[in-house]
Amino acid sequence: MSLIIETEEFNGPMDLLLNLVEKEKIDIENVDLAKITNKFIEEVENLKNHSTKDLTDFIYLASTLLYIKSKKLLPKNDFDEDDQIDEDLIKQRLIEYKKFKEISKQLIELENISSKHFRKIQEDLSVYQSEKENLIVPDINLLSETLLEILNRVDNRIVIEETEIIEAEEYKIEDCIEDILWKVEKNNKYSFSYFLSKNTNKNEVISVFLALLELLKSNILKVVKNHEDKMEILMR
Repeated sequence: MSLIIETEEFNGPMDLLLNLVEKEKIDIENVDLAKITNKFIEEVENLKNHSTKDLTDFIYLASTLLYIKSKKLLPKNDFDEDDQIDEDLIKQRLIEYKKFKEISKQLIELENISSKHFRKIQEDLSVYQSEKENLIVPDINLLSETLLEILNRVDNRIVIEETEIIEAEEYKIEDCIEDILWKVEKNNKYSFSYFLSKNTNKNEVISVFLALLELLKSNILKVVKNHEDKMEILMR
């Protein structure tokens, strides 16, 4: 069976993030993720104009980075340990991805060597394909545009003076998930953009982002287009 490796510009959000970190010429352990958040979001905006099949993971990581950035703008006393854990977890995954990428290069070299000796017809792997693939939003471009619009709006709000005092409010993703499920079950469906626009606090908007995407990835909710070509949230 031939080894298949994707060769797109970016194979995933971690590939994009690693590329940005390497451009900074800083060790992953020492990089300040908050400082490259804007660059990451700009790259995601460029990707939405390409034939990327699924931008959800890119947007999920973008919203996580933006959440970390917004929390770092708060007074140091309000930056709790959980936020630091989130940043450390991303860095750890980035280190693991870099190792995986290096191993992939070695596998490509081995594949090139083996191809000179024998070749076997590609097996049909469709029976092993995950049933959860491609379950998220039929029109990913419409979803990404909606999310990126909110991301830009939130990002503009957090451009503030360092001396400004910010009132810290905590919005747990678990609470947002419960709130989303309660509202969707009560109304049978909910407008995707309206649901996000009802949250005016920047931290709350980002938490709702993460909660929605977690429910989509977990195959609990689905997003479909209505007759007005707008996105609606429904129970799966």
